[in-house]
Amino acid sequence: MKQVIVLINKTNKIYCELAELPKDKRKGLMYVKELPINKGLLFKFDSNEIRSFWMKNTYVPLDIIFIINQTIVDIKPKNIPHSTNSVTSNTKCNLVLEVNSNYCKYYNIKVGDKVEYYL
Repeated sequence: MKQVIVLINKTNKIYCELAELPKDKRKGLMYVKELPINKGLLFKFDSNEIRSFWMKNTYVPLDIIFIINQTIVDIKPKNIPHSTNSVTSNTKCNLVLEVNSNYCKYYNIKVGDKVEYYL
């Protein structure tokens, strides 16, 4: 996967892998045992749709951030490892960012914040 830098509000820097291929999107962060606080995974989609994720085979609790037009439109915090419950966006999006649980709370990330990413 490609490496990208994600900036939230031009200050919060997250080093991510970019999941563009179907196989990378299916795997996500499954089987990852540790995720440093400044690391994450950015999913890039070609269309704006309601997105659903689950935590099956995911060992690290995650905040899931839904983005469209460089703006955070929904945040699903504190997702429980290994859960098969769907985590679904409230609105359409074309980017989804997975980071450590409580990242959004700790860094005061909220709906409406601006997101940029660079290859």
